[in-house]
Formats: sequence, C-alpha cells, structure tokens
Amino acid sequence: TTKKQKPKPDALDLKLARRALEFLLKNQTKTGLWRYPGPGDEEDLSNSQYVMLALWAAERLGLDVPKAVYERAALR
Repeated sequence: TTKKQKPKPDALDLKLARRALEFLLKNQTKTGLWRYPGPGDEEDLSNSQYVMLALWAAERLGLDVPKAVYERAALR
C-alpha cells in the first residue's frame, strides 16, 4: 500500500499562516477564549471553536502552538 504524500505549503502560505497564528495567540482573552474585536468583554464560543480549528490547522502545517493556549481554553 502506498501512502499519499501531503502537499507541502509554499513559503507564502507559511508566512500567512504564521501571521494568522500570531494574531490568534495575541488575541486570546484572559479567560482563555476569543471574541469579536471591538467594545465589550464577552467571548464568543463559536469564535473560539473556529480558533481551535485554526490552531489545529497551524500545527498540521508544522507551526508551534504553545500547549498553554489549549490549556487556558480548556479551563474555561
């Protein structure tokens, strides 16, 4: 049985993914979730769900997602 090789992202894709990851890491709230930008302090669970999927995708690209990010989100 032959395994299909996963396509490797090019340099531009990785650069964009790193920028997106930095944004997500920077915008995790003190309670561990994410929210819409702008006034207000309430986190949005659907935003947080999409962020978790994005973090997983970043890891699949080989980017480092700190374990503490997941831990803060899980403690919520």
